[in-house]
Formats: sequence, structure tokens, C-alpha cells
Amino acid sequence: MLKLLVDGELAFFDQAATPEFWGRNWERLLGTGLSVSIRAGTPGTLLRMIEKHAPAGGLCVEAGCGVSNVVRDLGRRGYRCLGVDFSTRTLTAVRQEEPLMLLAAADVRRLPLEAESVDVYISQGVIGHFRDGFEPIVAEMDRILRPGGVAFVSFPAMSWLRRRKAARRRYETLDTGAEPAAPFNQYALDPDRTVAKIERHGFRLLDRSFYEGVLGLEDEAEGLIRAWMKRVYGNRTSRLVSGLRRFLEVLVAGWAGYCVQLAFRKAGTSDDRPSTTSASGIEVAESARDGARVSVVIPTFGREGVLVETVSAVLALDPPPGELIVVDQTPEHLPETAARLRAWSAAGAIRLIQLAEPSIPRAMNQGLLRATRPVVLFLDDDLVPDRDLIAGHLAAHRGARVGAVVGMVLQPGEEPIDPPASRRAAAGLVQDLDFRFNSTQPAVVANCMAGNLSVSRVAALGVGGFDEAFRGTAHRFETEFVRRLRRSGWTVAFEPTARIRHLRAESGGTRRKGSHLKSARPDYGVGDYYFALREGTAREALLFFPRRLFREVRTRFHLSRPWWIPVKLVGEIRAMFWAIRLYAGGAKLLEPAVRRVRGRAA
Repeated sequence: MLKLLVDGELAFFDQAATPEFWGRNWERLLGTGLSVSIRAGTPGTLLRMIEKHAPAGGLCVEAGCGVSNVVRDLGRRGYRCLGVDFSTRTLTAVRQEEPLMLLAAADVRRLPLEAESVDVYISQGVIGHFRDGFEPIVAEMDRILRPGGVAFVSFPAMSWLRRRKAARRRYETLDTGAEPAAPFNQYALDPDRTVAKIERHGFRLLDRSFYEGVLGLEDEAEGLIRAWMKRVYGNRTSRLVSGLRRFLEVLVAGWAGYCVQLAFRKAGTSDDRPSTTSASGIEVAESARDGARVSVVIPTFGREGVLVETVSAVLALDPPPGELIVVDQTPEHLPETAARLRAWSAAGAIRLIQLAEPSIPRAMNQGLLRATRPVVLFLDDDLVPDRDLIAGHLAAHRGARVGAVVGMVLQPGEEPIDPPASRRAAAGLVQDLDFRFNSTQPAVVANCMAGNLSVSRVAALGVGGFDEAFRGTAHRFETEFVRRLRRSGWTVAFEPTARIRHLRAESGGTRRKGSHLKSARPDYGVGDYYFALREGTAREALLFFPRRLFREVRTRFHLSRPWWIPVKLVGEIRAMFWAIRLYAGGAKLLEPAVRRVRGRAA
């Protein structure tokens, strides 16, 4: 493929991007035909941006859908999607694989849609293929998007690496008026200039992220490095090479990414989210004393006497919960504990659910699905609740668009504290990670503790529940959950009157795996690293990894016993690689069909 520099942007000349070209291109993708292409997943960068900026519910259009993997994946996540492409050959093959998919043959510059009828517009790798510029595509995007609608646009881009090579004159320049013998295929566009052109149509940039960094290196490297990168990028069978490729992607995407993903919002009001008078926190908590509206869910693992005490205390709350569900992941209880749980279950005081494999997110998802009340309160299995715990949660759910409420958590030795006059205004990945949950001041937060967390069942099911890809001790899984809630337009409130005292029992729970200070196991750190990859930008994740690694060995324990530092480092490094594998596999949320059925059953 011939690359020539044209007015600061890179032009590729090889084959014209005609409908026939794309039909042939998709058929040979992965060497096994269209069916494999259709099953290929949507790029993770796009999915994360959509989850962040475009909650499900409206009409989504992908202009230039190709084999429609984006349309398929978003449809399974609860979006109403239409795929549009000018290759009828490709669309015919897609319909044979996915007959229920909504598809239409059309030019992306003249879409068969009414003005201001679309909520989400997606264009992946399309706008760079037009030799005379992409302004007609943006004008059509502007026409069909409603005010406040969101557009996601990606294209091959002038990364830092490509701009560096251009500055060093490593590309040939296309002379004015000249045209190579090979047909034009696409541009690698300048991101800043492209953003400026799109914003002139009344759009505002929301997000930007480079991706396909390994491909960018493979495409632009030279000599032996290029040959090595081709092996790394092309090898799809070796697990070792695949893991290396994922790790390199995190490191190089920000400066060598082959493509850039942009998110824009169209000017105008966006305040047309689902009504707050629907089945949300406002409606379910008209009476703060009506405990019948609450399902309490207690996930438990390896607890004995303290579990019995916790269940007894919850049953004695005023008001009492509408139902109490115990999700038990313990392989075998002591005889007295098992007898007490069976007696409560037989009397109808609790509903007992047994899970074979321990997983905190899975246990909470099962409780969410089995619950029959509009508010679900998750509690730890080793706590002492205040008598007015349920009333405090319900009162907080009366706020507008409240999707979750986290109550005060007093750890052993802690007492309530008055917060400073102003909270530190950290943003991004670390927002509210240092929030004090023993504060006496109500607040809107971007973090939570799962041991005293109530959710609007509708809101929680709507965002897919808890991510079961969190493994080990699943650190930060609840924080990732509330961030998804916030991106979908829900508020997460901290309510100090909904108070519990956490006992931190010596046995059971995450402590069944032993002390994290003296362990080479990856279970303790994998959740933190996975959270950083899921929620942070590439730069934030790169900074987070070494900071956590340093913090975990800079403890009083390790400074006084330095022989444990290498052991701990092994565990942290194992956790990093495990997190990268989990991140590459994608989030494991509740399937939309299950969420709809369970939601109606309640």
C-alpha cells in the first residue's frame, strides 16, 4: 500500500473503497468467511464510550455497518439498532446469519431517516474513505440526530508516531495536481482538524481515545522492529503472544494508535431521559417507613456464628424488610449454622439461595434477579445494623433519579466524623476513591461500599447488574457498577443516617484466602487493576499500575519485614497480567433478555 503525505494528513493508495471492495474484504476477514466476521466483537474502546455517554433506550444507527458486529452487540445490550451500508452483497450475507437484525442499504451521505429521529449515531472507520472530504457525512449526521443526541466517530488517525515521522520527512509528499496510478483508499486524518470541522456543525467533543496501538506500531515501524511487530500482531493462537499483545496495547495505544475514537454531543437539550415518575427511587420510596418495598440481600461465604447474628439483627429492623434473601456460597456450614438457616427458610423468614462457586458479583446478581421488591439493599454478612437502616435508605431514594444509595459504614474502631468544608475535587479514575464512608454529611458520590448499598432494581438491571468479570476478591467491582449507573443518568447518593457497623470477622469472606501482605496470590490486586483498565483512560491506567504496585509494598509491615516484598511483588505482577486478560475478554454483565424477564416478574 502506497502512503503519501497530503496537507499534513496521510493518504493511502491501494484499492478504491467501493461496495465490491468491501464485499470481498469482509468475506476474506479472518480467512473463514462472513459468519466469523459477524461473530467478531465490537471494539472495546467504542463500547466503553457508549456505556459512558449513551444509555440504552433510544434509536441507534450505525452508518457504514459492514458485517454489523456493532449492531448485533449493542442490540444484545438493550439498544434499538439499525445498520446501514452501501454493500448489498455484505448485507445479504449478514441477513443469512442474523435474520432478525434491522439493516438497510443506503449511502451514508443520504440516509433514509427523518430529521432529528436518531438518538445515537455511530460511524466506525468510514469518514476517511472519501477523497473529497467528509463534510457531507457530518451534515447528514447533524440532520438525523436529535438535539442532545450522541455521535461516535472513529477513523485512522495521525497519531503522535505518524506526526513524528511526517516531521522527519519519512513519508513521500503528493505533489499538487498529481495523482498516483493506484486508486485512493483512505486518509489517516488529523484528529484536531477533524474535531474542529465536526464542531462547526454544532457538536461538542465529549471524549477521545486512540486504540489499535499494536497495529499502529506494526504499520509504521521499520526494519527488524516491523518484522517483530508483524509476528506479535498476526499471531492469534499463542496465549503467551496474545497476552503480550494486550499488554503492549495498553502501553502504546496513546501514542501509536492506528485509529482514534471520538464522541460528540449535538447542541440542544438532552434532558429527555426516562421520566423520574417511572419505577425509580422516587416512586418506590413514597413512604420512608414502608420496609415492604425493600428486599435485603446478604451474600455470604465461610461465615458461621456472625452470619446468624447478622440475619437476626436484620429481621429485627424497624421497619423490617419486605423479604430477606441469603445467597450462600459456603460449601458446608457448621451443623448449628445450617440448622438455623434451614429453620428460618422453612418458616418463610428468609429465602435461601445456594451457589456452588464463590463470586461476590455473581452472588449479588443472583440476589438482584431473585428479589421481588423495587429497592434491593445489599448487606455484608458480618455487621450490626442501626435500627433505622431501612428507613434511612428509603428516605434517600426519594431524591430525583436516585439509582443507588450507599450508607455509612463504621469499621472497627471508627466513629462518625464531620467532613472538611469542601471535598477534594478529584476527577476521572480516582474520583471519590478516598471518600470517607463514616462521614456525617450527605453527598453525591462516584464510589460506594457493597456492604451497605441499596439500588433501584430497575436502574441496576438496566445497566446490566454487577460485572462478573471481576475475579479474586473482586476489589472495586461495586465502584465500577456505580460509575455505570452515573453514566446512564442515575444519581448515587451517600446517606449517613443509613448506618451499619462492620465487624470485619476474622474468618470467612475474602479473608479465607489468607493475609494479602504475605501472599503471592493475584486475587487481592486483580480487581483494582481490572477496574483501572475498565474505567480509566490509557494514561490513567498506565499511571495507576505502578502507583498501586509501589503502594502495596510501601506498608509498615513490608518496611519492617522486607523479605516479604518480593513475595508481594510476584502477586501484584500476576494480578496485572490476569487483569489484562480479563479486560481483553470484556465485561460479563447480565444478558438483556434475562434482565427484561426478571424485571417484568417483579
